[in-house]
Amino acid sequence: MVSSPPNVRSWPRVAAAWLILVGATLRPASASESFGDYMFYAGDPHSHTGVSGDGSASDMGSGCLSCGALADVFEYAAVQGLDWVAFSDHSNDDGGTRNAGPSDFSDFWETQLAHDDDATGLVIVPSAEVWFNIGGSAIGHRNLMMFGDDATLTGFTVFDATPNGDITTEIGTCSAMEAWMDTVTASWGDALLIPHHPYGIAPAPMDWSCHSDTYEPAVEVYSHWGNSLGWGRSYDQVTLPQSGHSVHDAMDPTGYGLHMGFMGGTDSHDTRPGETCSTDTGSRYGGGLTMVVTDPSEAFGREAIFNAIVAHSTYATTGPIVPMTVTYFVDGVEIGHLGQDLDVDAGAWLVVQVAIPEDDATNVLEVVLVTPDSEIPVDYIGAGVWEASVDSAELPTWMYAGVNLDGIPYRARTTCNDGGDTSEWLWSSPSWVTTWDADADNDGSTLADGDCADDDASVHPGARETWYDGVDQDCDRQDDYDADGDGYRSIDWGGSDCDDRDPAVRRPPMGHRVPPDCDP
Repeated sequence: MVSSPPNVRSWPRVAAAWLILVGATLRPASASESFGDYMFYAGDPHSHTGVSGDGSASDMGSGCLSCGALADVFEYAAVQGLDWVAFSDHSNDDGGTRNAGPSDFSDFWETQLAHDDDATGLVIVPSAEVWFNIGGSAIGHRNLMMFGDDATLTGFTVFDATPNGDITTEIGTCSAMEAWMDTVTASWGDALLIPHHPYGIAPAPMDWSCHSDTYEPAVEVYSHWGNSLGWGRSYDQVTLPQSGHSVHDAMDPTGYGLHMGFMGGTDSHDTRPGETCSTDTGSRYGGGLTMVVTDPSEAFGREAIFNAIVAHSTYATTGPIVPMTVTYFVDGVEIGHLGQDLDVDAGAWLVVQVAIPEDDATNVLEVVLVTPDSEIPVDYIGAGVWEASVDSAELPTWMYAGVNLDGIPYRARTTCNDGGDTSEWLWSSPSWVTTWDADADNDGSTLADGDCADDDASVHPGARETWYDGVDQDCDRQDDYDADGDGYRSIDWGGSDCDDRDPAVRRPPMGHRVPPDCDP
């Protein structure tokens, strides 16, 4: 059973000597960083403890002396430089081993809620790893991340983290997965599903046809399984990659066309959150982290992390905690930044700037813009800034920045058990690009023509309007619940207009009764 101290907030800090014994990298605590106009918070969204059936902790009888201790796991995360962490212990049956026990899951869950944002400044995002089957076939593993407040999340159990309330993984249909998430959020507050290790045959490749735009706004592109991007380089390649299942396959504009932000996690099973410089049993690489980028005016906590993931304001790192901005300009005017969708005027040049602190610039080996079909080199212009210009006639459907770093300066040890290389990467969330003279949905209208939804061929200027469905089919910007355009909504839709076919019939302002009106 998980043993929780009477007062979690009174725990002493763990000595550095103990951390060296368990193999931790003594990365200095970040306590968040400010760079440019943003704040940066490092997190591990995919960390297991001994509560997982295939996880180990030195104080849970697993015999793993190099593993972290569950009693010290929050201090471990803080010393690793994390500002936030998600403990994603398994909720499903694991090879016949049922976690360490449902009561262990519940005990540790409540301990997390008690410890959230204590004196270490560590924000806890309670989570669980869930996987699904349809007709007995695996469709991928996902982390269920919970963002409700402590009071709302109190009492959540391992059974609440499974679609059927038990250890089975069968959901029947893809829509059933989203319906289950509807019930989760209705009971427990905001929640997301984050697909992870999608590219390899083990543990299971991701079925991208089963995707929820509502609940899956991001994907874990790097973990101890390796790099799941599937772009032209072989950096930290996953074992036995499965054609059609990479992140690039998911984003292929001629295929699934999924818009997702990027995240990284360790997927460590040894109770060592944030440890990216050593492997656990069966893994090839140390794993990654996620940087959350926020406005300085936004208070940091679960809500800020949720907002950043949904807005694609994140980037993945293979280990180094380095602030990075990606900013897009047209004619010297900023039109967007990291992860934001871009609208570019026809004939204009898109200028992309990638920036990191000057102290880190000397460690950069190269910066590239990655597109569906190629890489675009980005040139250093000084003061920690790299820049590239792209003609709008040659703009790709999407692009993201990749920053290749010499990893040695970011490691406290001279050796790092992380696949045998010293190279590290930062990968920004991608931005999707639309030019004003393009007709993305092939309906004959462009953004410049006034198409208010260029991803939906049924919506464009001149389309037949269907009233009262909440959709502006003809893009005239008129209230969809005021068919006669008299400024009063139909009485059938919460308004005061009893005849929404005749603009002369409505309920006039008090004191100005002019028949015909809607007074009884």
